[in-house]
Amino acid sequence: MVEIGIAAAVLYAAAVGALFVMQDAMLFPRERTAAPADPLPAAAEHWTLTSDDGATLHGVHIPAPAGATPIVLGFPGNAWNAQDFAVFLHERLPRADVVAFHYRGYAPSEGRPSERALVADALALTDRLRARWPERPLVVVGASLGAAVAAAVVAEREVTGAVLITPFDSVRALARERYPWAPVGLLLRHPFDSADRLADADEPVAVISAGRDELVTPARTAALVRRIPRLTDHRVFADDDHQSLYDDPRFGPALRDAVDAVTAAHARRSSGT
Repeated sequence: MVEIGIAAAVLYAAAVGALFVMQDAMLFPRERTAAPADPLPAAAEHWTLTSDDGATLHGVHIPAPAGATPIVLGFPGNAWNAQDFAVFLHERLPRADVVAFHYRGYAPSEGRPSERALVADALALTDRLRARWPERPLVVVGASLGAAVAAAVVAEREVTGAVLITPFDSVRALARERYPWAPVGLLLRHPFDSADRLADADEPVAVISAGRDELVTPARTAALVRRIPRLTDHRVFADDDHQSLYDDPRFGPALRDAVDAVTAAHARRSSGT
């Protein structure tokens, strides 16, 4: 029995150690992120941003027709090429300027991804857009892990609002749900606690989620939604999962409605009505 106990302890320690070592690769699968598949519109511009520690980040700006509003700053999921995400948003929000950057460490951006680095880069990019277009509405749109990055922007910068697609309350809660046998609180380097970040946020937030999401379960989205002070809308696509949501023909109109809703809510608050 002692030998069995020792063997079990060794196997458990090995499994926990593997989770600790592999967490970055699971959370930031940059080597598995495909090259851009969708061509950019002719008017698109390639942008660069140099981080405080010298890493060069690459992104794309897809302009809208003159006089269009708002600016949409997109943060893709952890395996979604940022250029393709920009094209995806542009096709569904043709009246908005769209900006999206490859996360740090995701080619061609330099550096190594981490929660701290991705949030710092997102804040720097937000500051750049605010400096360039100080009077225009700025809505951040994040998908999955990108929703956690967008939540950090809403918590730390004055923006018009956010649209969070398949968001979760925290990576810690997701990991506990998936690995209930592991001490994830001790292992996790990148908690991405969106619920805590948004608890005191003043800006309006809309949520779009999938009822059959197998990666970000409805329980994790619901836990986040309960913590959002200024929730303008929560649209649930009951029959979609984490991937099929984006192919649903209702998604584009829902995204436009969500951007309009947070923009209108921000305008009402600014005018005191």
